[in-house]
Amino acid sequence: MEPLNYKDSDIKVRKLYASKGGSAVARVHLENAIDCNDDEAGFGLDDSWFTITPGNVVSYLDSGIWLVDAGDYDNDGRSELLFAIDRYNEGGYELFYDGFRKHAVFSYSFH
Repeated sequence: MEPLNYKDSDIKVRKLYASKGGSAVARVHLENAIDCNDDEAGFGLDDSWFTITPGNVVSYLDSGIWLVDAGDYDNDGRSELLFAIDRYNEGGYELFYDGFRKHAVFSYSFH
């Protein structure tokens, strides 16, 4: 494997969702990552999701997912986020809860 050289300007925020309390999740895309776009060989580069706290602490969440819904599914006064898994040979759902400290996954393979 060879390192992929990129500039800060190549990193683009595609989606950003923020709560009233100042927390946020962001989907980030790496522009010009042509060297990684060999989907036939399984080397596609998925957009990554990150969490951002009100104090601007950024943490990696996952990649190969897209946001389906946010809601207070367990009635605890805090939102949970539901993502669909969209990766090579993998689908399903991933639920993040308890302030992103926990998650539950239902996944399957296509073949």
